[in-house]
Amino acid sequence: MALNITTKNLSSDTIRKSVSSKKNKRSIRGKTVSAADSTRLIIANDAFKSLKSKGLVKDQNVNVSDNDLALDVLSSIGCSVSAEPIDMSLLSSQTDTETIDNENIFDEIAMSKITNDNIEAFDKFPNTDSDPFYTLDDAPPRTTTSKIRTTSDLQNIVDVQQITTDVVALNFASKGTTLKQFK
Repeated sequence: MALNITTKNLSSDTIRKSVSSKKNKRSIRGKTVSAADSTRLIIANDAFKSLKSKGLVKDQNVNVSDNDLALDVLSSIGCSVSAEPIDMSLLSSQTDTETIDNENIFDEIAMSKITNDNIEAFDKFPNTDSDPFYTLDDAPPRTTTSKIRTTSDLQNIVDVQQITTDVVALNFASKGTTLKQFK
């Protein structure tokens, strides 16, 4: 909305104060925020607008949280967020105990001792009609499924606003390299 100021009004202290107070405020998703207090939100919103103008993100609901805005910006540039702990290691989850010095070397001697044996399965599953192995359980109710999904989503929320702000600020800076989404 344009602000009409006449030269007569410039001498008025109240009009000068109202104009100076408005320059420190921004409208983001229908809410007025202070530029000094919401620097991260303003940078993420500017990135979202830039990506939206290029067709890389879709419109958001005005009720979306600031963290969801940051997640959308990150996902549009190809970043995903993992909720694993900082000290997470794949070594502890490895179950393979076999040591292979070089997987490209084929051990012909060990493989020559292996023979194929046909095993009949007719005696293993005699009755396919009433065998519980073949009978599927009923699906859980939709309310239970949605409740489980919502609970697991809430537990995995990670605050990504600061990392998003840092990535965007680096890409909006005139020096250095820029991701193709911000060019």
